[in-house]
Amino acid sequence: MHRLAAEFKATPRALYNYVTDRQEVINLAVERFLSINPLIEFDCTDWERGVREAYNATRNAYRAYPRASQMTIDEKLVVKPGPMRNRLIERILQFYVDIGLELKQAVALVRALERDVLGFVMHVDYYYDRRSANAPDYISSPVPVQQLEAYPEVSTPLARQALELPQQDSDELFEEVIELRLLAIERMREINGVAGQEQE
Repeated sequence: MHRLAAEFKATPRALYNYVTDRQEVINLAVERFLSINPLIEFDCTDWERGVREAYNATRNAYRAYPRASQMTIDEKLVVKPGPMRNRLIERILQFYVDIGLELKQAVALVRALERDVLGFVMHVDYYYDRRSANAPDYISSPVPVQQLEAYPEVSTPLARQALELPQQDSDELFEEVIELRLLAIERMREINGVAGQEQE
């Protein structure tokens, strides 16, 4: 409440003219987070673009409120999530089924979307969005140079060679996440016998 008051250049006591207590602030924050997920219009003839849009839209939502998803674990919530999430999940599941995946595969990919994006936002974006311009890069290399130098007795030729690769920013790293997921989806479609049918 002190941090919130400071953002509004007010006293914590002044906040209570607008909210009953801290719990109401948390509930409002989570309700706001749940309301910003856009309903994507998927085009099954260009499914790769649909996956990219789903990943980028989810990233934007989590990045705007990086700790909101943790509130369901750390806080006691009293919120009405509304129908938006139900519609969104149903739309994504339908999209995956329409491009030739089995429902079980579609469900796995919906779970993967949440894990991929939330993990990325908390581990990568949260760091990049808050680090100073001259802060060391602890994210884009498999093992940061500082850690390699701290243990010179450990043979790490590939990790050291990886340091010579171009550093990547958070957008480039997120693109890697999407590319890996696209490859997985393409493989599922191959297994189901639907890959390549669009070209026929």
